[in-house]
Amino acid sequence: MKSLSRWILLLILLLLVGLAVPTTALAQDRSGDEFVFGGVFTLDEGDRLRGNLYVFGGVATVEEKARVSGDVIVFGGALDIAGEVEGDITIMGGNVELRETAVVEGDVNSVGGNITPAEGAVIEGDFNEGLNAPFAIFTPSVGPRTIDRDIKVDFNPIVDFLWFMFRTFLWAALAIVAVLFLPRQTERTANAALAQPLISIGVGLLTIIVVPIVLIILLITIIGIPVSLLGMLALFIIWALGIVSLGTELGRRLAVLLKQDWALPVSAGLGTFILIFLANGIGQAVPCVGWLVPLALGLLGVGAVLLTRFGTQDYPPVYPPAPGAPVGPAPYGPPPGTPGYPAPGSHGPAGSPRIVVPDIPPHPEGKPFPGDTEASAPEAGAEKDDDASRGAQVF
Repeated sequence: MKSLSRWILLLILLLLVGLAVPTTALAQDRSGDEFVFGGVFTLDEGDRLRGNLYVFGGVATVEEKARVSGDVIVFGGALDIAGEVEGDITIMGGNVELRETAVVEGDVNSVGGNITPAEGAVIEGDFNEGLNAPFAIFTPSVGPRTIDRDIKVDFNPIVDFLWFMFRTFLWAALAIVAVLFLPRQTERTANAALAQPLISIGVGLLTIIVVPIVLIILLITIIGIPVSLLGMLALFIIWALGIVSLGTELGRRLAVLLKQDWALPVSAGLGTFILIFLANGIGQAVPCVGWLVPLALGLLGVGAVLLTRFGTQDYPPVYPPAPGAPVGPAPYGPPPGTPGYPAPGSHGPAGSPRIVVPDIPPHPEGKPFPGDTEASAPEAGAEKDDDASRGAQVF
């Protein structure tokens, strides 16, 4: 009994010592990707995430000395990084804050988002900000650098131009493929854009404002993620079809201007190449307002695609004539059979007198010839003989 009491007393003493001495938390490794949907996630100091971090409308924090082995993708959320990220950071419509201890070994890409780096934050890859997809043109740079509040991005103008031309050729190739499979759809879309440009831009602007909000809401709910991803894909297809249709119409008009008989794929490829080249060129060359040109073209194309229901019908719609309706201009005068009007082939209303105008020179003394008066319903036989003898014209 005494020995048992001694063991119990010893355990109590050890427990008290353990509570009195501060302990150090052990670092944890988390395997697999981490998804944050409208919630809060924190990667504590010393922890390591062996996977990618996805933030959809939520808030994520990577504390100092914490490490993410994969990529970080932020869509409409907020991210605070004080640790290390081995992969890339891509932000779309959200906010990312890089602390002074943050280290990003990959690229940092921003599409409609906001990145706030602190002085001392290190990005070893490329820093691409202010992209306007799908007209986006990345500005590549070489070598790691430390960025501060005044972001300075080094770039190679030769590589930048080559990337610009490569994207333009991709659009031209896409246009050639599109007209081979969807020739009528591209034609209807272009006709709608030219016939109703203001309505098309208005519909496109409303779509670009409303659809992303709906997609973000669907992303927050786990069950709506597949629908949201399909919506993003559909929005890109609509944008691309609109741009290709406008480029194809530009190629057609260029062929007419140069009096050339180009095949439709040639017109589509050349016209789309010129359109994208000019739109992107103006967007990059003109500061502050240059982005309005590619944006306006995109909105015009999106609206035209939706107005024509993906190019499946004309806009404004063309209705066929009703069954039995006359084709061509309407006949002059009232319809046949109207009371009081002559039937086809007759000279006047039934029972009305006929007016006889002789085709002879006037009387030398200005007097009327005998019988040159309005007939008051004479007999038909005598009237015909009188007309034949004088060569008169009957009205």
